[in-house]
Amino acid sequence: MAFIPLIAVVGAMIIVAAYLLTRKRSKAMRAGALVAAFAIVVALGAWLRYAQQPVVTQTASDSAFDASMSRIPLWRAILDHDPATAQQLRDQVTAMERQGRSEQEKIDAIQQQILLISMQRLQQTSDAEAVAYMRSNMEMTAALQKHGDDICFRYLFPAVKGGVNPVRYLTQEQIDSRMAADADMYNASFGANKHSVTEAEREQAHRDLQPILQRMNARYGADLDLMAHPEKAQGKEGQLCNMVQVLWQEVFNLPMASAAGVIRYSVSSR
Repeated sequence: MAFIPLIAVVGAMIIVAAYLLTRKRSKAMRAGALVAAFAIVVALGAWLRYAQQPVVTQTASDSAFDASMSRIPLWRAILDHDPATAQQLRDQVTAMERQGRSEQEKIDAIQQQILLISMQRLQQTSDAEAVAYMRSNMEMTAALQKHGDDICFRYLFPAVKGGVNPVRYLTQEQIDSRMAADADMYNASFGANKHSVTEAEREQAHRDLQPILQRMNARYGADLDLMAHPEKAQGKEGQLCNMVQVLWQEVFNLPMASAAGVIRYSVSSR
């Protein structure tokens, strides 16, 4: 099975989850959270540059699984910090192999688990790595937009018109940078310096977002709603891609602790 359907399925899942988790916030706040969720989803696309290689051999041995996954920095980080979760993923793939599941089904299962792990660890990573992680996502967005607004739009909102395979447009250096940012964010969420989100931080993040969203509303007017309703963006795909990047650039302009707080808040379940 091709790359595109997987990204579309995962993207649709996060769209629904992000909307439900943020439905009690303002429309503008929902838009910010949706964009953050999309950024995490599409970053995982680079994984398939590697994951579409056979995940396991016919024997589904742990050593074969690790050999296939060892090229992925985030997998190596999970092995180091959370071997129990790594073993659960191995066991899941082994069970699917015995059930005769396809390679794509195994990839889908791993991707969904890694996505959940990444979103959880983002809440505990350091300020610097949280910001670097989201910057890396936006750098990928900007790089893809250079190949056309439609490519950028499909990358961010695959459920609307179908996704794109970003590895067709990115250099190996860009892919490696994206994957390194995943691992760095994960590694920084462990140890003595790991972050603990407080209610005060969440409240401050909400306050920090208000002037940003007000400025964007003044600049884009009704088009800002397209961030929550990308299916209505026909003919405005480039505008929507620009708004995504402007939003996060505004966040990056905040002091680092504030920017990190907004990033965590935007993809949290609270």
